[in-house]
Amino acid sequence: MREQPTQEQLLDYFATYVSPQKVRMYRLWGVDFIPGRREGARIWDYDGKRSWIDCRTAGGVFNLGHRPPRIIAALREALDELDMSDHMLAS
Repeated sequence: MREQPTQEQLLDYFATYVSPQKVRMYRLWGVDFIPGRREGARIWDYDGKRSWIDCRTAGGVFNLGHRPPRIIAALREALDELDMSDHMLAS
């Protein structure tokens, strides 16, 4: 089984293949981490060692936080009970 890369390795990969400037700025600003677990208003680094309050709340977590239990429950219920079906047919 392959070992997971460390957070530092992932940052190095990002610098090598995507944007060395961004990684340099992340390190300068002290936000040189890869997001890992997210729960409510908190976000942990990839290694699970540090957590922060997510003040950025990007991509739809503005009002509900990360992984809200009631939304997860509703999605699970929908997956268990609903059928995607075919919108072109009367089904």
